[in-house]
Amino acid sequence: MNQQSNLSDSIIPQKELMDLLGYKSPESLRNLLNRDKSAPRPFKPSGRRVFFIKNEVENWLESRKAVRG
Repeated sequence: MNQQSNLSDSIIPQKELMDLLGYKSPESLRNLLNRDKSAPRPFKPSGRRVFFIKNEVENWLESRKAVRG
């Protein structure tokens, strides 16, 4: 597997995270991120597109499940 493929497998676009969480707008996702300091932090490698590190998202979701019980 080449390095470009590894990189694209390890990040997810903001839209994909919004769909996963059931959010309809970027503003609602920002509100969640502001409230929950343990949530994964976004990054912008270039331009305006926002991404999240897939591993951080998965770990955060698992921690939320554990809190739920």
